Amino acid sequence: MRPNQLPEEVESYIKQYFDVSTEEIRKSHHFDPENQVYHIWGIGSVLTSRVTAVKIEKEFLTIDYQLCREGRTPENTELLWMGTIKIEQKNDGRFFYRSCSCKEL
Repeated sequence: MRPNQLPEEVESYIKQYFDVSTEEIRKSHHFDPENQVYHIWGIGSVLTSRVTAVKIEKEFLTIDYQLCREGRTPENTELLWMGTIKIEQKNDGRFFYRSCSCKEL
């Protein structure tokens, strides 16, 4: 993947899976409004995401997660933030993002 993605490519891909407006997607810290590109970085990152819980309630899938900065040992690993993502499964089998809450630690 290129480090700078055109908005149309990113937004059309995301909209395949999430019922979200272009305006909402562009609120991402990855979007650069001045240059009209999404910056896709992170290869070689020391950040790790972890799923800590998954629940299915009716048509909703809820995923709890943590984002950590990995240290050389478990004692040196730093928890940066945690949150919950809520996804709805439609009758046709597709999934749609509904909400995300996160708490920076």
